Amino acid sequence: MIKVAFCLLALCATAASAAGSSSSRNLLQGIDMTAYPEFPWCACDTNPLHSPIRTIYTGPAVVDGKNYLSFAVVLIDIPPTTSICVNMDLYKIEWEALATGHGCVRHSVVNGVYRTPGYDIVDLNSNKGLIRLSQLSFTQAQITAAGPGGIPVWLQLQDGCSFSSIFGPAGFTAALFDSTKDCCPPSGGAPPSGQTPPAGEVFPFCGCDTSPFSSPWRVELASSTPLAGGGERIALRLFTNGSPVRKTFDKFEINLRTQDVSSTFNRAFANAFINGKYTNAIYWERSRPVVKFTNLGISATATVATLTFDVQGHTLNEICGNVGSCTYAAFEKGGTTGACPLDRLIL
Repeated sequence: MIKVAFCLLALCATAASAAGSSSSRNLLQGIDMTAYPEFPWCACDTNPLHSPIRTIYTGPAVVDGKNYLSFAVVLIDIPPTTSICVNMDLYKIEWEALATGHGCVRHSVVNGVYRTPGYDIVDLNSNKGLIRLSQLSFTQAQITAAGPGGIPVWLQLQDGCSFSSIFGPAGFTAALFDSTKDCCPPSGGAPPSGQTPPAGEVFPFCGCDTSPFSSPWRVELASSTPLAGGGERIALRLFTNGSPVRKTFDKFEINLRTQDVSSTFNRAFANAFINGKYTNAIYWERSRPVVKFTNLGISATATVATLTFDVQGHTLNEICGNVGSCTYAAFEKGGTTGACPLDRLIL
């Protein structure tokens, strides 16, 4: 029998339940859905500028015939803060989910270790559910030591289930809790709302290899300079991570998350240059929330290049959701079936 998590309790004094439990949601802090009607429904610090810990969605994966949704726990740069959350550890990840998706997650794999996540029903009337992975106990030093790809977190799907059957068409929302339960910075991401892609299709919306090991090409912020009329000039460094380069760096795509975001900021990018040479190959897709810099033509022997462009009237961080980073795909020559490693552009 499915147990309903009655979150109207004023106080939940019991300790957080074990990762394998799927019963009522227990937190150390008080829970009041009247006072806290929005996820994560608790009195923790949700200010994203107070903590550098985030989780990102890195795409679907199939391993040994099993379907997974793959996430990664990463660190981002944030402005200076006096909040205690700046040094928080990671004890637990919670995803807001659909109550109707209960039973869609079989197991999870966190940094190579199998775990059984909890999947609670918060409210049947509003179709609110909650997926929990607790007792993680990762320090920021351990997250850093995991490398640029972060700590992998995979959710194994039951047959017939998908990203949208668990999270809906608007993408995922997650909260990352520290061991004191005082801090719970939010994360979120694809797939887009508005025009929902076919089942299982997420950024970068093609059959390319999104693994970070598929290609050595990477992108990082070199500089950001304010423009006199508003906005900023962005300089990106396109480089290899030291592995042997196989093919030309052909295309750079940024995930805009939703079609509404794409429509709002359409044509905000202008005046693009590759190694000082002007290019007009900036393409805002209409059917998917993606902006592309195409025909880069950076030779496999070049190993480094510079892409500059203006963001008119806005900032790149604003366009990417004010989370301090953008998700991008770096495409090698070879179209939609080649290598396109996903990574974060730290802003």
